[in-house]
Amino acid sequence: MWTTSNFGDVLKNPAAVVPEPISATGGTEYSGPNGLKYHVFTSSTPSPTSTLVVTGGPGTVTMLAVAGGGGGGRQHGGAGGAGALYFRDDLPVSAATYPVAIGAGGGVGPTNGSAGGNTTFGTSPQPQYLVLNGGGYGGNMTNTGGPGGSGGGGGMNPVNPGPHPNKVAGGSATGSPTHPGSPYVYANAGGSGSDYSDPGAGSGGIGGGGGGAGTVGSTTDESVSPKGDWPDSQGGVTPTNNYGQGGDDFPAPTPFLPGTVMDGIAAAMGSPTEFLGFPTSADDAVLRLFGGGGGGGSHSPWGIFDGINYPNGGGGSGTPATPGKGSGGRGGKGNTGPAAIGLAGIPHRGAGGGGSGGAPTAAGAGGSGVVIIAYPS
Repeated sequence: MWTTSNFGDVLKNPAAVVPEPISATGGTEYSGPNGLKYHVFTSSTPSPTSTLVVTGGPGTVTMLAVAGGGGGGRQHGGAGGAGALYFRDDLPVSAATYPVAIGAGGGVGPTNGSAGGNTTFGTSPQPQYLVLNGGGYGGNMTNTGGPGGSGGGGGMNPVNPGPHPNKVAGGSATGSPTHPGSPYVYANAGGSGSDYSDPGAGSGGIGGGGGGAGTVGSTTDESVSPKGDWPDSQGGVTPTNNYGQGGDDFPAPTPFLPGTVMDGIAAAMGSPTEFLGFPTSADDAVLRLFGGGGGGGSHSPWGIFDGINYPNGGGGSGTPATPGKGSGGRGGKGNTGPAAIGLAGIPHRGAGGGGSGGAPTAAGAGGSGVVIIAYPS
């Protein structure tokens, strides 16, 4: 990035080239009161604005990107995993054209969900070329969760009678094929489904939580008792017991997305009451959450991890500071009725969808991904 220290080089060598400040076009553009210019790309960003065209530089930008979340599994199903997430505050860029493609959220079906779509930035051989894998699907009862950016949760093991030492496994985290092992990529495995009719299970069960950007999806221990919902006014189940909870969200840093900027971007996108899927009335700490895993669906009489349900879904994930307020879709509770429906992952957050309760009810779809880029204006 250009600084006043470059003047010394120019004085010593008048032929030295002074880098121009970074300027770019593409996506929804917003200049914030914090001195940063933002470019936001969603699955509905039309061509040709779905390309970032950088002029000036070289310099660095901050980028948050996440792939589409996986769809939840049906019938006491595991939850969808979050799309792989990338965050870096010093990404080098130079004058070039960088295509941007946003992964769609994974769908749902009569059994397993489907994987989320990949999000990509740039093209090979550009050094910034990035591919983030979509989240893994949630498994139907008896089925394992699918691998993906973050893995999907495994379905409940229905074999009766128990105990069953071999839980139905969640899917592995595949992260990013272009950045394997990168410290800038956040992805985790899905949790295993519980056993049905285990001696300590109370003849119920629950699917595994989808993996999130922050933590693995939960695997619920049958020894946890009672099996009511979280939060529970009786104190029977706490967040540390997980209880089908999706893996934690990634909290974007406050300087990158302060409240005034999130309000401004929402208005620039034509949705002043909604910031990337969340209502703007939510706490700023919630509006900065991305990449939560979905919550597993339960079998009666077990409850679920039941956080705040927003108009677009959510409530199946969170962080230690915001438990139950995250982007992952809540799992369905019990066997029939509206409560048994799995909720969708919040769109534009790469969140996993919730697994459903009984067979007649649908699971939740995964949320689409997003790319946000910022640099000094």
